[in-house]
Amino acid sequence: MVSFLLIPISTDEQTKTASAGLTNYLADPEWGSAQLAERSPWNRSTGIQESMFQYFEGATPEGAKAGARFGIGMSGWNEATQAAAVLRGSVDFPWGRFPPGTSVCDVGGGVGYVAMSLIKAYPNLQLKLQDLPDRIHQAETRVWPKDFPTAIDEKRIEFKAMDFFVDSPIEGCDVYYLKNILHDWPDNECITILRNIRAVLKPSGRVLIRRILFHRMIGIGMLKCYDYILQHAHRTGDVSGSGFVEAPEPLLPNYGEGRIRQYNLDMLLMVILNSRERTLEEFISMAVKADLKFVKLWDAGELGLLREQLSDVDGGVGHMAMELIKAYPNVQLILQDLPGHIRQVETDVCPKDLPIAIAAKRSSESKAMDIFIDSPVEGCDIYFVSV
Repeated sequence: MVSFLLIPISTDEQTKTASAGLTNYLADPEWGSAQLAERSPWNRSTGIQESMFQYFEGATPEGAKAGARFGIGMSGWNEATQAAAVLRGSVDFPWGRFPPGTSVCDVGGGVGYVAMSLIKAYPNLQLKLQDLPDRIHQAETRVWPKDFPTAIDEKRIEFKAMDFFVDSPIEGCDVYYLKNILHDWPDNECITILRNIRAVLKPSGRVLIRRILFHRMIGIGMLKCYDYILQHAHRTGDVSGSGFVEAPEPLLPNYGEGRIRQYNLDMLLMVILNSRERTLEEFISMAVKADLKFVKLWDAGELGLLREQLSDVDGGVGHMAMELIKAYPNVQLILQDLPGHIRQVETDVCPKDLPIAIAAKRSSESKAMDIFIDSPVEGCDIYFVSV
């Protein structure tokens, strides 16, 4: 169930074997309650004594090869999960509004594909890339000279090796950015990482964890981290302060299978690193222990759902379409069903229940169709088929 994930390490034989042995691992009195990255099901299965990322650092030729493959493979993972959403206007973090020369430290940034995207999109930014020595060497000598040599020539990128459990990152940066870092580690290690950043965070600095913004407890330092955030599967009744948008009924509030990847990844992280994905409350709890204060969550979604124009195929009289229009002001709806249903929508349901959508032309078209004979309206961004 885990092995289809688009990270090279998740599809190799070591990880598939460890996943198959997960039940036995959890039942083992010596291993099952372990909370350490080097005591994971992957360690038990392979016999390797160090954490997966330490293994990647090249103590053996096999580990070095796996680490290099993982670094390159993260580019494909970023595309699959639409990591570039952090660069788009749909996420209102003000990258483009920072003054020229704003320094961004990509902490644990691998070979730097996200840093590369930031430099290309925002000429006002100066990037610092930090990770373990092998990944920084790979970035500085192979990846960046091949893919973006002008950033090196223009001195817009700095490479510096670090171990974020031992070292603090480069001091005095305006933004410290963590993408898919904290989900790799158990709580105590995450708190260590955040404390090491907090030690060099200047009053005007920022720490950004994917969609979560943290300030210093005193002052307004900022850290930005980029991780999945597990949303509750039950309706809380009050999400106004969380930054999350609950999916309209009858969907589960966390979109159910529509966001299944983060739950699959949660299982994979348990297998390879004894770690997990976390809820917003769990992120905030760790941050407080590192003397950081939660400021804001950007709910960018994962796959850009409900963007631009959506066609509700076989949508009946449009109650699901109506909920989408109410919940998402960026959605333009086209409703399609058999002629009797469409007449009912146009003459009775919408004028009575949602006249504002007609006035604003957000329900831009209702068009009769037979799904066994006709194709729906051409050129929509999303075709939505409910039950």
